[in-house]
Amino acid sequence: MSSLPSQGALVLPLLEEIRAAGGALRTPDAYDALAERFDLSPAERAATVPIGGTRRVNDFAHRVRWAQQKAKLRGYVRGPQDGVWALTEQGADALQPAPRGCVCVVFETALGTMLWGDLHDTAGVVLDDSVNLLFTSLPYPLLTRKPYANQHPEKEHVRWALGFAEAWKPKLTEDGSMVLDLGEVWREGIPAQSLYIERLAVALADELGFFKCQTFYWHNRAKLPGPAEWVCVRRERVTPTVEPCLWFSKTPHPKASNTRVLRPYSPAMERRIASGGDRAGVRPSGHRLAAGAFARRNRGSIPGTLLDIPNTDSGSYYLRACRAAGIPAHPARFPEALPAWFIEFLTDAGDLVVDPASGSGKTARAAERAGRRWLAGELALTYLRGSAFEFCDVQDLRLYLPDMLRGAPPRQIELALA
Repeated sequence: MSSLPSQGALVLPLLEEIRAAGGALRTPDAYDALAERFDLSPAERAATVPIGGTRRVNDFAHRVRWAQQKAKLRGYVRGPQDGVWALTEQGADALQPAPRGCVCVVFETALGTMLWGDLHDTAGVVLDDSVNLLFTSLPYPLLTRKPYANQHPEKEHVRWALGFAEAWKPKLTEDGSMVLDLGEVWREGIPAQSLYIERLAVALADELGFFKCQTFYWHNRAKLPGPAEWVCVRRERVTPTVEPCLWFSKTPHPKASNTRVLRPYSPAMERRIASGGDRAGVRPSGHRLAAGAFARRNRGSIPGTLLDIPNTDSGSYYLRACRAAGIPAHPARFPEALPAWFIEFLTDAGDLVVDPASGSGKTARAAERAGRRWLAGELALTYLRGSAFEFCDVQDLRLYLPDMLRGAPPRQIELALA
């Protein structure tokens, strides 16, 4: 397998190099700049590949020319005129929010790839029947504008989310799962919650044929009171401390094993086992218990659907590094333990985990730690720069933006670039 950067991985660095050169760059200079960026050896730059039968071409130059043409087709560059490629206004804008149709590789590890692109477009670069778990938190249809939120009205948001699910459903394996972390939102001007989650769940089943396996609830004890008007001012509602995580699948029997997420027995259960279990009898609910029920010692107790995971991160390396680099941290981060729990429950080692709206990259980081292959994407290049800090301790991290770790402690940079 070639060690050269893939064609897709060259598009974004090419735009960066053209901008760094003042907005225009000759093709030979692009070869030199990109070869230096990727630290290619003379042998790697000189390697050839067959094309069109017996004809051979320079592999690296061929990839760069492909990236130039791809950028031209998307309107990011114009040329070549007198051998010079020029960055367009659209190309300059593309270096921050990813425009539709643009999917670029931003960094990689041995296990995964981080992409810059819209979450619908990212589906186009993923093979059908390849994703074992899609775990993501979709933007919410919030009333107050925030940088990460979807601004569609509630019913339009449901149609938008259905379009997302429709694009990704073919990518799931037959035993694959899709877990959506969805935040509750409130209707404008009244203390009533939106029903967009319920509408979306019904539409996913009725229109797209998904099977709803279970609803989990992420309990965040540190959740701030809100909405302020109804919780703090008028005192008519209480703090919503749970977020539903809806588990869907393509078939009624997705891969899953609760034996991988067992909890330690409680002291009361330990005493019950030690005493030989329950006595025979009938519960008030009508359930009959045999003598010695619950006497068998397994590896732990089966968890419930309430996941008590605090979200109190305030001094992590990610946050400190973002501050040092002058990069805004993603404002809507879930804790790494949340995707980690579902990864353990629904996948095996080597499976592919995907998060096409990755924010700060927590799902990708959890998959990396668990030894799963991963693919993640993010629309905002600003947040992608910050997400690279999550992988500073990964020895084989390859960065395709030279300033992605600017401001990080030197030792961490050396680790990341080793």
